[in-house]
Amino acid sequence: MTATIIGAAALNRKLMGIAAQVPQLGEAALLAEAELIRTASMVNTPVRFGVLKASHRVTSRITAEGPEAAISVGGAAKKYAVVVHETHRTKSKFLENAANAAMEGMSGRLGKRIVAGLGGGL
Repeated sequence: MTATIIGAAALNRKLMGIAAQVPQLGEAALLAEAELIRTASMVNTPVRFGVLKASHRVTSRITAEGPEAAISVGGAAKKYAVVVHETHRTKSKFLENAANAAMEGMSGRLGKRIVAGLGGGL
């Protein structure tokens, strides 16, 4: 018994095209999620002079393992940022808490962003 899929070559080209887009779309999706985490973290960052709050930065890149995004706080004052993050009496863990809160549902949001980037479907 032999089965032939009509249009297999076209389907293969379509799937290869989609696969080529996924790293960039994944990076963009992660960047959007990281920006949401950064915003939530900034809302909860203790403010004495505003320097720590203003130091939040988001970066993204595509590595051999795939896309990644990073959020940093503190810049040149990173030692101060760590102390405040770990020990502030009312707003400690401002970045960690924002990241943990964002984890729920993140995979679904990432998937939706990627599908939207593909034009809403295959």
